[in-house]
Amino acid sequence: MENYLGRLWTKAQLSEQLRKIAINLPSFIKKGSDYICTRCSSSVAKNCQLPTGNYYCRECIVFGRVTSNENLYYFPQKTFSKTNSLKWKGGLTPYQNEVSEELLKGISSKENLLVHAVTGAGKTEMIYHSIAKVIDTGGSVCIASPRIDVCLELHKRLSNDFINAWRISFLSEIPFNYCHNTSIVKILSCF
Repeated sequence: MENYLGRLWTKAQLSEQLRKIAINLPSFIKKGSDYICTRCSSSVAKNCQLPTGNYYCRECIVFGRVTSNENLYYFPQKTFSKTNSLKWKGGLTPYQNEVSEELLKGISSKENLLVHAVTGAGKTEMIYHSIAKVIDTGGSVCIASPRIDVCLELHKRLSNDFINAWRISFLSEIPFNYCHNTSIVKILSCF
């Protein structure tokens, strides 16, 4: 059951028994004359109408087709136990510390922030205290990259700098699993 938590599923992807205990969500939300896909938030084009009159989302069909007359299914993410996860003892420069503090404020106010800096500027270390704040209060964190080499490097660094905090999932061709950026649309309100 743990592999189902926090993710959105189509009817075809779940047994009848699992569908009975899942939370049902509409697959599309009608806003004015538009349909918005619940899974990926894309506006569904008019040419994505089936002969039955129902709509489907072309943007996230790779995760299983869902139509406007079907539900998506959801199992809430569990709350993790509180912990002291950060074991990194390094330091930040004054500028890095300023960014780190702003990120902590952003987490408290649930604000979206972007850290944009050159390679080697210490972006990973700048987010450490923010990651720790979320994990230490029972939350979960997603760090996404479109590049597998970056995921591998981050996994190594984060595994060294945090205690029991890293479970990266979805594909299994390598010793640990990792997730493609596009797979994140299957995850609902976990991060």
